[in-house]
Amino acid sequence: AVKKTIDDVLKLSKCQVFLVTLGYSDYSGYGYTEAGRKNYNEILRDLALENGWGIIPLDEYIVEDNYSIYLHDKLHYNYKGTTLLSKICEKAIKEYNGITFNEEIKVEHLEPLAPGVLGKITATASVGFWSGTNYESNIYLYNIKNGEGETALYSTRIELVLDSSNNYVVTNIIASGVSKSKYDGDYVIMVSDVYKEIGIIRNALKNVKVGSIAEFDLSNGFPVEITFKEGSEVVVTPPEEEPVVTDGILLGSYNTGVWSVYETKVFVYSKEALDQGSTYINFYVIGINHVDGDSYRIDYLKDIDIASSFGDYEYYILIYREHKDKAYFSGLKVNDICTITGDITSGSAVLKFN
Repeated sequence: AVKKTIDDVLKLSKCQVFLVTLGYSDYSGYGYTEAGRKNYNEILRDLALENGWGIIPLDEYIVEDNYSIYLHDKLHYNYKGTTLLSKICEKAIKEYNGITFNEEIKVEHLEPLAPGVLGKITATASVGFWSGTNYESNIYLYNIKNGEGETALYSTRIELVLDSSNNYVVTNIIASGVSKSKYDGDYVIMVSDVYKEIGIIRNALKNVKVGSIAEFDLSNGFPVEITFKEGSEVVVTPPEEEPVVTDGILLGSYNTGVWSVYETKVFVYSKEALDQGSTYINFYVIGINHVDGDSYRIDYLKDIDIASSFGDYEYYILIYREHKDKAYFSGLKVNDICTITGDITSGSAVLKFN
């Protein structure tokens, strides 16, 4: 398919062809795997060799121990990443055309962690989260007992409790987009989604779990390095389990959503909370208006891969294209009646199509 597409282009235009390999990524959606990435790159190299095309070898530079430096998340390159990519492209294009590339491409790599260390971050502040854009440049360590802390919905939050052995133990890890208005324990670490090096921080925290021990010393103020290590025999209260719904669909969140749970949760939004600059192209969308009691009328239906319009509907139900069970969407029609039981704003209401 790749070759046919390029052959069609070459019939229309004289141009040089460069195939770009995929650098390492921790992404796993849409059937993406590490084995598949490597196989894809091999196919591209074979095609380039057979046809005399150029190769831009991102996979030689973006590897497992440095991808988080150059990616903002699991897919998208940050400023540092795009700067590196421009140099890789320049070098490949020049060398393909017999032009000397006189620069050294400097590639950063993360330092390996010491044995027993799960991750390390540096907290830089405990006040001023909402002051200007401080949350873009600071990682916060709040003293809960002193009444500190922010709701900061789109932040990763890690709650710590001082145990009987004077260890600060991770008792809860709250994903971005999951609402919590009050924190428990002694300290909470908070990192905004728009923190300038969020990719590196996500990588540093990927092995941290409930029960891990956080070591830090606040005696000299900020910045303070926090080292996470394995815990031992820590008894932690398990999080509340989501209600099991056998007759209907659980509306798992109200007016907010998170990338990491789109495949397992159905979301409900009020019109004013929707991002009307978005197309919601990856979602089935159902617009509903209240009729009476628990009954709602379906007044709008949008399939995936179609841009959304924003009519006058009380609520929008969003179902991700790869949701674990989206079969209930097929067969719905405008003017069908559905019921919603429970508080629609609670994130635990139950939707049933009649």
